[in-house]
Amino acid sequence: MNNKDDRESASFAEFAVKMRLFVDQAVLPEVQTYLSPYGFDLARIGEGRLLLERAEAAWDEKFEARGLRKEATETMNAKGRLVWEHFGMGQLAARETLRGRPDLLSALGMTPRRPRRKRAEGEVLKRAYVSQSFSTRVGQARTFYDNALASPEIITLLSARGYDAVRLTEGRALLADWSAANDAQETAKGMLSKAYADLDAARGSARRWYLDARMIARRALRGRKDLQHALGMD
Repeated sequence: MNNKDDRESASFAEFAVKMRLFVDQAVLPEVQTYLSPYGFDLARIGEGRLLLERAEAAWDEKFEARGLRKEATETMNAKGRLVWEHFGMGQLAARETLRGRPDLLSALGMTPRRPRRKRAEGEVLKRAYVSQSFSTRVGQARTFYDNALASPEIITLLSARGYDAVRLTEGRALLADWSAANDAQETAKGMLSKAYADLDAARGSARRWYLDARMIARRALRGRKDLQHALGMD
């Protein structure tokens, strides 16, 4: 965890300890003598205890969801590296083998390379934008593998550079694994977003109950500093 996470964890832990002490001590008969007339009877204290437990459960679920998201992201990145290493080598093989066949390169989603234009003195060339979206990258690789596997001619030509049907099929399987890993990451991201929302709601409800309870307790226990101390209200 980073420093922000550490501070947030410490803050929540401190709050949970204080509220836990309050609800544990507020059910004592002597304390109830003072709190019940103000509406904080055993049933109301039980509500506070349940709110605290929900907030603690939501806190644990957030960290579990964040761990799953991190694991899913690492898995996706690892599978992506395998795909792009395999795909990149395949493109190199295609450019070398199909150099004189722009029709076949086009079928693979590739275009013949154009000679680089020399920049005139002082001229600033506009930087070309290349989409890095997941769907675009998957589409490029899928076009390459699917169209190569569908063409006996391309398979024959690429086989001379080691990219036969077996290796192309292997690349297609790697791509499918990467797509599945992306779906898993998206699911994990959704779970984490929900976990954060659930935590915010549960923590907010617990804090509101606790603040109200403390305010009432200070009023009810004005002359009993000992009981205020027992409730953690120093």
